[in-house]
Order: sequence, then structure tokens, then C-alpha cells
Amino acid sequence: MLGHKYPCGKSTLSTVKDDTELLKSLNGLEQEEMWEQRLIQVDVTCPSNLLIAFLMSRNKEGNNIQDLKPKIKKWYTGVELLEAVRLGYKITKIHAYYQWEYYEEIFTSFIEKAWDRKVNSKKDTAPYLIAKTIMNALSGKFGQKSMDAVMHLIIGSDFNESHLFGSCWSIQLSK
Repeated sequence: MLGHKYPCGKSTLSTVKDDTELLKSLNGLEQEEMWEQRLIQVDVTCPSNLLIAFLMSRNKEGNNIQDLKPKIKKWYTGVELLEAVRLGYKITKIHAYYQWEYYEEIFTSFIEKAWDRKVNSKKDTAPYLIAKTIMNALSGKFGQKSMDAVMHLIIGSDFNESHLFGSCWSIQLSK
């Protein structure tokens, strides 16, 4: 994460009418810095020789899936697409892309301060553990998807054993 630049400022959505030159550039791994700084909606054909798919998509339920089926109108970062092209994926259409005003290393000073606090604290003390947790938690949150939980409160005669083995946890309260 240190040294990595993140998009900042206002974003602009551009729809693509003629993608001929852009496709040549992206599939030819040209102008990589330009592509790294975009979020791009594309159609992609996947190579058949991979054991594990690199580009992921979501199924109808919203869960991530890895398959080698064509991806139609899916959004990927430029960094992902550049790596996918290196692996044999072929971008067949560029529909649109987002571009930001500028890119900046927004976490470098934050992580450096947390690192200094950890290094200068006695191991297993609250300041040490807080700094360690902050750094560890920050690195895993960017790709995490929020999932809604459904909970039911069942009171009295509405409670039966089948609730214990259903898709949710239930609590029985006495009347």
C-alpha cells in the first residue's frame, strides 16, 4: 500500500463511441500509466488455457465468481485489465471509463505514523496492539464486500426446533 497512488478529486465518466485506438492501446499494453489510472467498463474474452480465472465477476446473487466465460459490460480497474491481457485475456469492447482529477499517496503518512507508534511501544501493550490492528485492518478492507444479515426474534409458542437449523439464528425468550 505504501507508495501506491489512489484516485482523488472529482471523477469524470466518459462513454466510448469508437474504441478502435483504445483497444489497440490496451490489448497492446501501451500507455500503461494511462490505463492504470482508470476504472473501465469492458467486454472481455477469456483464455481457455488458465486453470484459475484471473478476472472475477458477480453472479445474479451478487457473489464473486471465477470462471472463464466471456465478461460483458463488466467494470475493472486498469491495473487488473493490464494483468489480464498479459495472461491472455482479450478486451473486445470498451464501453466507458472513469478518470479522476489526480492521484495521490493518501495512506503513506498515516501508515508511517502507525508504524512509528508500534515500533516505539512495548510489545503486547495497548498502543502497540492498536497500531498493529489499524495497519492490518486497513490493508484488508478495500476489497471487502458488505453482507446483510437477517435476524429473527421468535417469542413463545412461535418457536420450534426447525428454527435452530434454518438459515438464521433464533433466540427463544420466556413469556
